[in-house]
Amino acid sequence: MICGSVYMTCAIGTTTLSFVLPAAECDFTLDSANKGEINATPLVGMIFGSYVWGSMADTQGRKKVLVISLTMDFIAGLLSSLAPNFITFLICRFFNGFGIIGATSVCFPYLSEFLAFKHRDLNLCRLEIFWVLGVCAVPGLAWLLIPLKFTWTPYPELTFRSWRLFVFFCGVPSLIIGLTLHFCFHETPKFLLSQGHHDEALAVLRKVFVFNKRRDPSEYCVRRLAAETHNLQLNEDGSPMHFPHEHKGEKASLGRRIVLRLEVLWDQNVALFSGPLAKYTLLACFIDFGIMSSYYTLMLWFPELLERFHSYNNLHGGDAQVSGVCDVMGVVLDPGANNCTSPEHVHGPDNDVYLHTLIIGLSCLPTSFMLGYLVRKIGTRIMLMLFMTTSGIAILCLHLIHNEMQNLVLSCVFEALASVAEATLFCAVVHIFPTHLRALAVSLTVTCGRIGAVLGNILLGVLLDLSCEVPITTFGVLLVGGSSKVGF
Repeated sequence: MICGSVYMTCAIGTTTLSFVLPAAECDFTLDSANKGEINATPLVGMIFGSYVWGSMADTQGRKKVLVISLTMDFIAGLLSSLAPNFITFLICRFFNGFGIIGATSVCFPYLSEFLAFKHRDLNLCRLEIFWVLGVCAVPGLAWLLIPLKFTWTPYPELTFRSWRLFVFFCGVPSLIIGLTLHFCFHETPKFLLSQGHHDEALAVLRKVFVFNKRRDPSEYCVRRLAAETHNLQLNEDGSPMHFPHEHKGEKASLGRRIVLRLEVLWDQNVALFSGPLAKYTLLACFIDFGIMSSYYTLMLWFPELLERFHSYNNLHGGDAQVSGVCDVMGVVLDPGANNCTSPEHVHGPDNDVYLHTLIIGLSCLPTSFMLGYLVRKIGTRIMLMLFMTTSGIAILCLHLIHNEMQNLVLSCVFEALASVAEATLFCAVVHIFPTHLRALAVSLTVTCGRIGAVLGNILLGVLLDLSCEVPITTFGVLLVGGSSKVGF
């Protein structure tokens, strides 16, 4: 449950901006390119953060990274809700992305290292259910808060509207879950053992036994743990050896500790990009790039795109026919009907936009519940290929839609399949990579995915009003093309 709560919090933190774009348009005087920059900035933070957190998790511990990153996300959310201008808001959202990606990428290794191999796939896939719940919670919370018509001006440069309250409340779960992790949960026994803390690892396993079985600690019969001998070299006493630089800096100066930290990071990267692991590292990075360039971009832009579709229908009548989604996306919102003097526009999108976004989120629940079963019965590789191919075709079919309902159906199909693709990829990654490289491998995969998401958001923001056929086609081709690489 705690890992599910972490992952749900990550979904909330990641998708918050999807409803801020139409609501904050007037306060920050946003055009489509500015909106692309807002969506891309947290993803840039994720690119920098994921690599840092992954290396830190492999040397300092999974739990420590989860607590610190969630706390950072809350602080960034609080500050961004008070940001007086566009630039300040971008800076705050950068640190939001920097923080939340630590929890997103380390959540899977943290949970996997408490699970037996036979239960790992099923339970890791179940995390996707919590992601979907988080995605569904965002439009629900936005629908509750953003339409509130109030303003508060603590100083001339800042007008506090309902969308700022929404941004603040989206950060609160990170603080709650971070504190819960800090005070109530333990480091993973696998990580402790990999660091040579045998007795601490055994104590954690004993507590897990007591909690699961409701029995006395003295009944736990395990007295000695074996290290992963296929992943780590052992000392003569059976304890695992470490990277040569790992413990030299414990009492060194700050500068020396930074140098040693970089040396450890270099050793980890050499291990990932050499030998038999290099193929899997590059493949995972390429696949996540294709998934996230389309999924994150469209997920963050869905409310904006739905708002444009709604405005198009208002301008041309509810039964207006189009010859593809780009007919609608090229329409700039009518400045006479939706300008910043209109109270409805100042306080966010139309109610139908919240409803349709919620429907798109709920469409992910069936695939999320079925994911664990499908992966166990059919296999990770086949399911990943199926998810990527079908979601890519759904994107390409957006060129063929004729009305808002067809757009909604295809959006649901895309979201339902693309949302589980990355979780399926993570299941494969935690299987392939050893304990002492696992968190960094996931983080490196996530980094490449967020690079794709940054480029996707910038591409869509720049071309949305000019030639939206280019990004839509690119996203579809990347997914279909990436699925062909899964078989290698």
